[in-house]
Amino acid sequence: MRFGKCLAPSGECENKAIRAHSIQNSRVLGLLCQDGHVMVPQIVHTHGAPDVAFVRQGRNQASTFQGLCAKHDQEMFRPIEVEPIDVENEMHLFLLAYRAVLRETHTVLQGAAKMQAGYQGRVEAGTSPRHAPDAAGLEATSWVVNAYDTHEYKRKFDAAYLERDYQRLGQWHIVFEDVPPSIAVNSLFSLDDVDRTDDVARVALNIFPEARQTHVVFSFLMEEKPFAAQYVQRILDATGSYQRYLVSKLVLQHCENFAMSPTYFETLSAERRNTILAFFRRTMTGNEHDYEDPHLYLF
Repeated sequence: MRFGKCLAPSGECENKAIRAHSIQNSRVLGLLCQDGHVMVPQIVHTHGAPDVAFVRQGRNQASTFQGLCAKHDQEMFRPIEVEPIDVENEMHLFLLAYRAVLRETHTVLQGAAKMQAGYQGRVEAGTSPRHAPDAAGLEATSWVVNAYDTHEYKRKFDAAYLERDYQRLGQWHIVFEDVPPSIAVNSLFSLDDVDRTDDVARVALNIFPEARQTHVVFSFLMEEKPFAAQYVQRILDATGSYQRYLVSKLVLQHCENFAMSPTYFETLSAERRNTILAFFRRTMTGNEHDYEDPHLYLF
């Protein structure tokens, strides 16, 4: 089941959604690709069992999501498609984060629809009871609740976009100097380990390379800045290679929408590749903040 509704901010668009890029294609993926391909994490099936691996994917398919129609994708994100991304431009930074929010909203809505359809199938088959909760029903419900919460979070970005209120968003910006293009990220993640009783705080992370430097941008709603700081301050306070290590570890723990340069990937030793993949695989279902390994560098 695919969720193909256009998630334009008005909520009223009936046009069919297309597969739009979440990571900028011509300049960002263009810097990373080799023979028109990048490396991405992907679910694969080995002997019938699902697993995750890094695979080569065409740049035109990488990072795409079916969450906006062609008209709205072009209208909304044209400023960061036709111009170089300007980290001093409030609108550019807002659009980077907004795109991460839209992609995550599409992902969780589609996931909730699949889980609900699967549960209904179990009920119809008699595997799950019709009038009493079971584990499958509770799991499907949790997906629906998460989808609702994420959609409500998106509506705050919708309002800011429609009102051109880009200052509703705050950012922290880091630059890694003298590093070759290695990775790009567009992701929204929840701060599950931060104590907040009324809601779940979220942070958008965008990483994009230029010729000899890489930009790291953390974005957050201003009302969530104290919660974002609890999670990100350690990275902001770090310097040099240790800061690159902490960002690498955060990407592997919280982000699945990233693309890596095949040229850079091929320079990694087999041990380093295996360590990165094993950590990424383990943290798909839980954080490992205390785990440390020098092989986790992505830059």
